[in-house]
Amino acid sequence: MFRFRSIFATMIILTASLYACNKDNNESGSDITAPMITILGVNPIYSQRDSTYVDPGATAHDDVDGDITGNIETTSNVDVYIDGDYTVTYRVSDRAGNLADTFRIVKVRVF
Repeated sequence: MFRFRSIFATMIILTASLYACNKDNNESGSDITAPMITILGVNPIYSQRDSTYVDPGATAHDDVDGDITGNIETTSNVDVYIDGDYTVTYRVSDRAGNLADTFRIVKVRVF
């Protein structure tokens, strides 16, 4: 009987260890790689003054979470009524909290 308990306890410990080794990276805390953001189109980009600026956007990919483009937060200070250089910032984080950001320069000019 004692031997059966010992074998049973060993099997439980082994099963728990294997489960811990096979857990998703986000759950185990080993995901330390930031996502990659790819800016679509050119950078810098020129925009005609007094026209509508439509940003081409960006995509994001994470080695654990996959395509996280839908999680990108975009901020912009582009003013198409005043000549100047403006910034569009793209920021995204994965489920583990790893953060990535990048930016595009928008040059508003009269052509």
